Amino acid sequence: MENDLQNIFNKLKSILQRYNEKLITKIDAGNNFDLWSQKEIIVAGKNKSEMFFASIQIQKNDVAFHFMPLYTDPNLIDELTKSLRSKMKGKSCFHIKKLDEDLENEISDLLKKGYEIYKNKDWI
Repeated sequence: MENDLQNIFNKLKSILQRYNEKLITKIDAGNNFDLWSQKEIIVAGKNKSEMFFASIQIQKNDVAFHFMPLYTDPNLIDELTKSLRSKMKGKSCFHIKKLDEDLENEISDLLKKGYEIYKNKDWI
């Protein structure tokens, strides 16, 4: 089990980077990494040239993992494991203090589902 915040960040970043082919990174600076769609889309009747997908950030006591597909598709919350749900703070953020292989796999699976949601909406 990993509980060093920098190591947790690095492991999560490597999972997020799997999506760099179709998503873009705006911030990749030390303790911060994010992914965005780069496709022109319409959300709530407004044109957007990009859509936030996910980010991670080292904070004082944990690594924050923000995941927009939970906000855009609240039904995805029903698919969260009990372990992952216990780390949820707010509508689309998780606070990770320890990372084991199971949690790593759960986050990886969640990212796959979110990516498919964005793809099906033609946001990717």
